[in-house]
Amino acid sequence: GDLLSGNAQQIRDALYEVKEAMEKQRQHMSVEIAGRVCQRLQEVAKILGDAGFNRLKGMLLDHVQSLTRAVAAPQALEPMTLQALAETLLLVEGTLSHPERFADHEWGVAEQGAAWLARALLDEATGVLLNESKSAIAIAKRGITAYIESGYDLNHVANVGTSLSLVKGALYVLGHPRAASVLQCCARYIEVCRSGTGDAGHRQSVETLADALISIECYLDALTLSDEPNDSLLAIAEESVSELEAAA
Repeated sequence: GDLLSGNAQQIRDALYEVKEAMEKQRQHMSVEIAGRVCQRLQEVAKILGDAGFNRLKGMLLDHVQSLTRAVAAPQALEPMTLQALAETLLLVEGTLSHPERFADHEWGVAEQGAAWLARALLDEATGVLLNESKSAIAIAKRGITAYIESGYDLNHVANVGTSLSLVKGALYVLGHPRAASVLQCCARYIEVCRSGTGDAGHRQSVETLADALISIECYLDALTLSDEPNDSLLAIAEESVSELEAAA
């Protein structure tokens, strides 16, 4: 536990880099990028192995082999290759939050039992990631509100872009690329805020940004109740970022 917690930030940084690469090069991953991804996965696998999480270590190393073979082939990456890796990354995220639930002895011996537990752990990890994402969105909203109320003091949005980028990566891994794209636009607009003048047009755009985040927050709330994404909430968020892009 101590070894895992002591290296938690290193693992999170590695997972963030892997998720970014998966999102940007979801079909044709260059050999160079794939090599970097495999290196990061091996780093995480070693930490997990040293901490006693050998089952997850083995799963990550299997993905390294699969990814290496896939990139060497001329055709596009199979979606299932990335989906399987995304699910394993979710399990690693869950391990950081609840290591006792993801220990080797919890997986059982029988393959059928192990498969059932893997799905249960995956569901649990998904819930953990959704809750963390909602918390990050709530913090971002508070920062934007304080930014407006303070007369556009940039200190209030200093970390908002980073928070949104982390949630974007989480949503991509969870299989919600449209929602991830909305947050990417929001994070990009935060950079526009840094050069904002505080005029009426700027204030309207910042409020539109807040509307987009509220829609994504509702979207995440709906996902905690049902696996089926609420496309109407997503459409509202997409409309908001369209307004932002038009105003930028």
